[in-house]
Amino acid sequence: MLKRHEGPAPPNTDHLPPESVENSPLVTPLAVLDFKTAPVDGVPTRFALVQWNGLSPDDTSWEKWQELKSLYDLEDKVLAEGDGIVM
Repeated sequence: MLKRHEGPAPPNTDHLPPESVENSPLVTPLAVLDFKTAPVDGVPTRFALVQWNGLSPDDTSWEKWQELKSLYDLEDKVLAEGDGIVM
């Protein structure tokens, strides 16, 4: 059982981020690093490799591109979409 705090409140208190869900911070895309196409139920599906804001660069993940675009404004997050032109 927790004990009630006695005395003055601590001078600095940590606050939850303003964007949280069920007391967990809501992560947002920091950058889209790469793309790949892989079959999902026999249908070619485009995936994006996402680096998440506030997480380690080791915590990147492949996400379905269409779902990602529908959830987030990615205009300034995509480093290179597609294969580009090589000269």
